[in-house]
Amino acid sequence: HGIEQFLMIFERCNAIEGDPFRWGDEVEHQVFSLHGKPADSDRSAKVSLRSPEILAELKKVEEQLLAGGTRVEEICEWVPEYGRWMVESTPKRPYAGLVGVLDVEPQLQLRRARLRAALRPEEVAPTLTHFPLLGVGDFSEPAFETQGPVLQSMFVPDEVVFTHPRFPTLARNIRARRGSNVSIWRPKLKDANSVQAEHAPEFVPRSIMEADAMDHVYADAMPFGMGLSCVQVTMQAADILQSRHLYDQLAALTPVLLALTAATPFMRGWICDDDVRWGQISQSVDDRTIAERRPATSSH
Repeated sequence: HGIEQFLMIFERCNAIEGDPFRWGDEVEHQVFSLHGKPADSDRSAKVSLRSPEILAELKKVEEQLLAGGTRVEEICEWVPEYGRWMVESTPKRPYAGLVGVLDVEPQLQLRRARLRAALRPEEVAPTLTHFPLLGVGDFSEPAFETQGPVLQSMFVPDEVVFTHPRFPTLARNIRARRGSNVSIWRPKLKDANSVQAEHAPEFVPRSIMEADAMDHVYADAMPFGMGLSCVQVTMQAADILQSRHLYDQLAALTPVLLALTAATPFMRGWICDDDVRWGQISQSVDDRTIAERRPATSSH
C-alpha cells in the first residue's frame, strides 16, 4: 500500500513547478518525572505518561495567543508522537528561504519555554534522544503491567504508546505481517569482567533473565525505536528536479551527520558498543516475514 500511495502522490505532484522554497523543523521532546530531592541518593527519573494532557494544554495556549493577536510567527504547533511521554513541536508557519535560518533559534527557544510552562514542578523535558532506562523495572509514571495485548512485550506496557489509534495499530500490523514481535539487537559494551555468550540470530529470549544474559542488548517492541527523539527538517523545493538534486546533495552528508549526532549509547539500561540510533529504529519497524529475512534460503 505504501508503494501505491507513493505512486499516486507522485503522479499528482510531479508536474508542479515554481513552488517557493519553504522549510521547517520538527522537534521530538521527551518528558520525564523526577522522584526524590536532588541530594537523595536514591533519586530517580521516570518517563511521564502525561503527553495527552500536556498536548491539550499547549494547544489551548496557542489558540488563545492566536485569538489575542499574537503574530503567527510566534505561534507553535504541537502534535502527538509514538510515546505517551513524548510531544512533537513545529513552527505554525514554515520558514521562508535561506533568511529563515535567522528565525530558527528564537522559535526553538519559544517552544521550549512554552513546553516547560505546561509541565508539573517535578517534570523536566531535557534534550535527549532516548530514555536510558526504558523497559527497566517501573520506569514509567504511572507504572503498568507488561505483556499487554498490543505490544506483547516483556519489557514495556501497552500504556506507554500514545492513545491515538494510529500508533497501537501500527504495532499490531507489523507483528501480524512479521509473525512475531520485532527483535532489536545492539552490541553490548564489554570489559574484562563481561561474560561471553553467543546466540543464533533467530534466538528469542523467554524471560528478562535470558535477555540480560545475551551477548547483545535485546528489546522486543516498537517503543524502543519509535520512542527515540531527534530534530527533523522538511523542505519544499521548486519542482521535482530541484527536489532530487537537493536529496542527492544531502545524502552525501548523512555519514557525517550520523557521526555528529551519535547520542544514543544506551538501550534498556545497558551500555551499548555503538552510539547511533538508526539500527535500533529500523529494527523496531521491521515487518519482514521469516522468508524475507533469510533471502539465502528463500525465493525472495
